[in-house]
Amino acid sequence: MKFRGHAHRSLDDKGRLILPPDFRDLIRAEVSDAVIVLTIYDKHVIGITPEQWTRLEGELEKVKSPSRGLQNTIRILYSGYTEILVGKQGRIAIPAHLRKSGKLEKDVVVMGAGRRFEIWPSDSFERLLEEDYDVSGELAENNVTLPSKSWQELWTQQANIQRFFWMKLLSGSGRNRVVVTWTAPWVWVATVSRC
Repeated sequence: MKFRGHAHRSLDDKGRLILPPDFRDLIRAEVSDAVIVLTIYDKHVIGITPEQWTRLEGELEKVKSPSRGLQNTIRILYSGYTEILVGKQGRIAIPAHLRKSGKLEKDVVVMGAGRRFEIWPSDSFERLLEEDYDVSGELAENNVTLPSKSWQELWTQQANIQRFFWMKLLSGSGRNRVVVTWTAPWVWVATVSRC
């Protein structure tokens, strides 16, 4: 089970929010009783399945002499543990102790983080998006390769190709429609049709 994407939400007076439909459907399909575990990790509220929690406990027990930092992380994880029922519409109630620890007030972002989802204050999420990270060294160490151009660069390249075709076609008579898409990395297809 992988959580992907994000959604802006508002907490009501009782600390409830509605999960994104994809998250709700994933949980309700893969967790028989639609119960998830909420806790605190890395100063944010996270949601995982009870099965994932059990695996996490097993992994943490492998550490024979945890450092002070890991001991504190374990304390925070265990002290935040709360089982929550996901309603048919995806509504969950976040307990007050988790809202306080996660600094959740009114506006929040529910975001996928792979095997878990996280709930952040909206302003913290916006700051996250503004930060620059150079993880190229870490990716290289782990033999992870990504496209050499960002999606924004690809989108700009697509728009430039489309503008080029428009300029060529506008010199002719009649109305033309140009759609430029990519079918594989760096392979562009231009479709021209008369309107």
